[in-house]
Amino acid sequence: MAFRFWGKEIPESLEETAHPSRTALVVVDLQNDFAHPDGYFGKGGGNARGTAVLEPNRRLIEGARRLSIPIVYTQKIRRPDGSTDTAPFLAKSLQRGDGAEPLYCLQDTWGAKICDAVAPKPEDILVSKYHRSGFTGSDLDFILRERGVKTVVVTGLALSGCVEGTLRDAYELGYFGVVPKDCVADYDPAAHERVLQWIEHMLLRDHLTTSDRLLEVWSATGSAESEAAPTRRAGAQQRG
Repeated sequence: MAFRFWGKEIPESLEETAHPSRTALVVVDLQNDFAHPDGYFGKGGGNARGTAVLEPNRRLIEGARRLSIPIVYTQKIRRPDGSTDTAPFLAKSLQRGDGAEPLYCLQDTWGAKICDAVAPKPEDILVSKYHRSGFTGSDLDFILRERGVKTVVVTGLALSGCVEGTLRDAYELGYFGVVPKDCVADYDPAAHERVLQWIEHMLLRDHLTTSDRLLEVWSATGSAESEAAPTRRAGAQQRG
């Protein structure tokens, strides 16, 4: 059971940490240019790992919707004039030799849109961002706190960039983090493994998990609450 330590609530299990009443699903940058075979990175054949996470993300998103867990999509946006790119970001791009022009995720283009396979519904939340972290320069923190969110399940692309940045900021802002490892990917296999090790070190035990395990936890929670509902209704009628 959760306990309090120095005035803070400390959950003791994944079931408590990722309970639907306190959790939001944050889907990071599953956009056409990153994950679709016809997107910017797909045309070069370098996004197969990114495309592979669409199906597990779709299943996890559907599971979250069934339990009314808030779903927040982050969307990387670049402007044609490069005004949203920082000098360090441009310098690194030039150093790698891959150019610095904003050729992907351009504002108001197909490439910047969320992939159809995991497209948001009207009730979901879309947060545009110009930096790696979904929290930097956005209202993501406000959105989560207004909904009473204590835990963020973070998925998406790329693990060593925007996913890591978002997760790190969430940690520093006081959110518990959960990462289903089949729902995240990186274009660099070595970077992928390195960041998974960092996540395992940073998160609570068993909070680096899988989508199947998380869906199992959510399903059990939903079943338990459904079974308890008649008892609560009967008690309310007796008191009335």
